[in-house]
Amino acid sequence: MYYVRTLQIFTQFFKLLLMVLVFSIPSGAVYAGGTVTIQTLSPASTVLPGNIVSFVAAISGFTHPYFSVTDSASSSLRADDIFGSGTFYWTPTVTDVGTHNLTVSVMDFYGNSASVGQSIVVSSSSSLVITPVVATTTLLSLYDKLIIGVVPVALINPNYTVHDFFSGSSLTSSNINTNTGTVTWTPALTDGGLHAITITGTDTRGNSASISQDITVLKPSITTSHLTASTTDSGAILSFTVVPVGFVNPVYQVTDTLSGSSVRVNSSIDASSTFSWSPSLTDIGMHIITILVSDVYGHVATIKQTVTVTDTKTIALASEVAPVSMTTSALISVSTSTTQVTPAISSGHLFTKLLKLGSSGTDVTMLQTILNAQKLYSGPINGSFGRRTHVAVKLFQKAHSIAPLGSVGPSTRAALNALK
Repeated sequence: MYYVRTLQIFTQFFKLLLMVLVFSIPSGAVYAGGTVTIQTLSPASTVLPGNIVSFVAAISGFTHPYFSVTDSASSSLRADDIFGSGTFYWTPTVTDVGTHNLTVSVMDFYGNSASVGQSIVVSSSSSLVITPVVATTTLLSLYDKLIIGVVPVALINPNYTVHDFFSGSSLTSSNINTNTGTVTWTPALTDGGLHAITITGTDTRGNSASISQDITVLKPSITTSHLTASTTDSGAILSFTVVPVGFVNPVYQVTDTLSGSSVRVNSSIDASSTFSWSPSLTDIGMHIITILVSDVYGHVATIKQTVTVTDTKTIALASEVAPVSMTTSALISVSTSTTQVTPAISSGHLFTKLLKLGSSGTDVTMLQTILNAQKLYSGPINGSFGRRTHVAVKLFQKAHSIAPLGSVGPSTRAALNALK
């Protein structure tokens, strides 16, 4: 044992003597007749206390080389942590937390010498780093694919799990590679909203670390803006902007609740998603226009826009008609004072249908008869809803505080059916 110890002391002394001749250069493979490089660093350049750090100082151009290692910081590193073969082993302790700039030097009897640096960070805790950094945190369901990976810090060969705190998320354990930590996921239609995705890595030593990434999945939706007016005249241009969110190359469909509406024929949605429509006289009344948007990825959304079409020009014309004498046969009789409604003889007829320009039949005949009795209509009683009937209905509606649309809707039918 005495001889072994003596030999070790002699060897260390001889190494120190030779190092006087070594040029101390902090980084790179610098040499004078030989080269040295760091290879097979394990497990990584950042470790936890208690983890073994190892590497090999690979050399070229040396004969019977001698190795030494020094640390820029005060540490538990010892001179004999590097062997004659250039293999380095070091187990940091809790007192070694911090950055260590190691310098490995090599020389031989022929005066060849070289040195190389290696930085080792001893971390107080393990962690994960997301890579690559997610360029966007917003995804479109059924279309965009999320791919993120992680780099372990002070974890040795960890096993990974993933969890999404979004209720009912389609992201499950099948979306992560448990060996590499890479997450690959394409959101479903039901994934609209904010997702807090957490990746956890755990190694065989029991060390673990987690990292989270917030991802917003767009839920397909549609809104409208810049409506020219909610009430418009026939012949005017009605327009508004359709704003789809979460659609790729959207396709539009337009429907209307009013029977016989010209929306399908006279409306359009252009490339800038602007809806435009020019109502005709047959469109007078209330319209609930439904815009349905869809795309090839299965996204679907709808929005409704309520519009009332009037004919204020006709109302103004009727209001401007001068009173006529009782002996003059008039098409329309309008007093400049409050309209007096003459009671009509109850016909017992019940109005149940929408009547408007172009309608015909028994309901129209009874309507003309009542309007005539009210002295609001003087045209032929022929069961055909024409312009005269249209104007007379508006006058009836004004007299009963109903919006003067000229068509017989629910409010007007109720007023007609209430006549005694």
